[in-house]
Amino acid sequence: ATANDDAARARWAKAFVDAGCPSAHHAAALVESNARDRRYGEVGFWTSALILRAARAPSTARIADLGSGVGRFTLAAALLMPEARVAGVEIAPELHAVASRCDAPNLSHRCQDFLDDDECWTCDILFINSTAFSPELIADVERKCAALK
Repeated sequence: ATANDDAARARWAKAFVDAGCPSAHHAAALVESNARDRRYGEVGFWTSALILRAARAPSTARIADLGSGVGRFTLAAALLMPEARVAGVEIAPELHAVASRCDAPNLSHRCQDFLDDDECWTCDILFINSTAFSPELIADVERKCAALK
């Protein structure tokens, strides 16, 4: 990790403390119905950094997190890649509310169903942490991905 990565990690952690959601436990407690497609899971800062490095994302990539939750991956991506454009799409208003309080100049969040968000499906990199998605939602995502370039 570089000094810039460490500074980004500190800013990332502070943003979630300031937003009232310092941990995954806090985020999961926000979800009113933690069942089926609404089960909550997220990745941390360093895992996000590893994912972005493994994806070999160009510095100016357009990145979308589908089912972005409170925005932990999106904020990490925005801080680590300041020239990229990063968007999170989350259907749960209670999670989107936290994400919208975690800001970076190259970051946006939308509260809607990512299957209906045409803009996110044109991004260079799609991140989907689907460990808790239902088989039906995974099949819908697979169909949308099959139609991509």
